[in-house]
Amino acid sequence: MAAGKKVMLAQGFSSMTVDVILRETGVSRGAFYRRHPNLGHLAFSVIAEQFGKGERIDTGSLAGDLLAIQRADVAVFADPLMGNNLPALLETSRADPAIYDLWVQGFAGPRRARVAAAINAAIARGEIAECAVDVAFLCDLLLGPLLARVLVPISGDIDDKLAQDSAGAALSAVLGYPARK
Repeated sequence: MAAGKKVMLAQGFSSMTVDVILRETGVSRGAFYRRHPNLGHLAFSVIAEQFGKGERIDTGSLAGDLLAIQRADVAVFADPLMGNNLPALLETSRADPAIYDLWVQGFAGPRRARVAAAINAAIARGEIAECAVDVAFLCDLLLGPLLARVLVPISGDIDDKLAQDSAGAALSAVLGYPARK
């Protein structure tokens, strides 16, 4: 995996080939394919190893939780390993259902579960009323600005201001949801 990470940082996933990995590692083609069904699996293994699934966050307040979640994800998306490879990784996940499953189970799904846990914790604390929050939409609200800055980098940096602004917007959205009747 170290060779995959090295190539992804130096050349990007879109330029990575099995031959490049074989030259870097000195392993045989058969050995490579015994470990990784294809380059996409290797790339997502590198991402999972580097960034993990994200830790559960509980700051004691919904505002704090959303900000901590965003700060953690800003750190991930600002990292060159993610930022320089995300377009090709997303394309690969769209084209290969097995890679899509790796993306969802190993990266996106756990992060979305963190947001759901933050909402549930806020309800349990009595901080917000049980509401009709569309957690999937809230996750999209948090992720959208990060993706925009990585994929269409024309509007600013991936930094703490982005974490604060996007977490604040998400909090405003949650507070605007009506209570369940």
